[in-house]
Amino acid sequence: MLNPAIYLRDLKRKFIANKYSRKYDNIFMVGGIKFLVPVSIEPNIRYVLAKGRDYEVEEIRFLKRILQTGMNVVELGGSLGIVSGIVRSIIGPIAKHIIVEANPELINICKGNACVNSKTTETEVICKAVSYSSKAKVGFTKGINSHTGRLSNTSDKVYYEVEKVKLRALVEKLSDKDSYVLICDIEGAEYDMFKKEPKDTFSNLSFAIIGMRSRIYKSLGLKEDDFFNILTEKGLKILDRSGDVLLFKGPAA
Repeated sequence: MLNPAIYLRDLKRKFIANKYSRKYDNIFMVGGIKFLVPVSIEPNIRYVLAKGRDYEVEEIRFLKRILQTGMNVVELGGSLGIVSGIVRSIIGPIAKHIIVEANPELINICKGNACVNSKTTETEVICKAVSYSSKAKVGFTKGINSHTGRLSNTSDKVYYEVEKVKLRALVEKLSDKDSYVLICDIEGAEYDMFKKEPKDTFSNLSFAIIGMRSRIYKSLGLKEDDFFNILTEKGLKILDRSGDVLLFKGPAA
């Protein structure tokens, strides 16, 4: 049954978000940077941006803590490209930035924002899903908003069939001598990725910011402690944690 209070709240947010979008031509400010977020994006996200509320605050705080000019970044789960644009503003125009986003509806938005205020040719946005399935393509399910899409489970409605990619293939786009920072927010798929990737995939990893999804692990019969053990086996050491956002030091730090 629809909750009247939530319905009225969301109606008010939609009105405010749409009014802001019309006034500022869909341009929203995050961290002093202008980003294009069209009206096709759900109003609750645009409302948060319009009000200047916290957006991926812990993830951004961690990346500002560890990123420096010239650092290469592999980002899994590009979404709207807002975090991507902030990354580029820190690492400068020359460093490599490889971004994976599985939702084809977000690719053009992600590309535009990832290179905002930059003419760099060093940003690559790939429409694939990080997966270790034996299938050639995997199902992708849209979530309640642009941040919660994920690989489909057997009971999910499949919105798209997308090509898969492994982390190793992304890392191999960098030079063998290049270290990299990993930003990972892929709604639970990180567990399988870290479990199945060879340890040497992480040999050039300097830092990792990981959005861990404990509730998804639990629904799949997986344990958070086991995930930490997997990360330790791959050579990662935890530096900080805020809720489900974790900062790790890698072997190359």
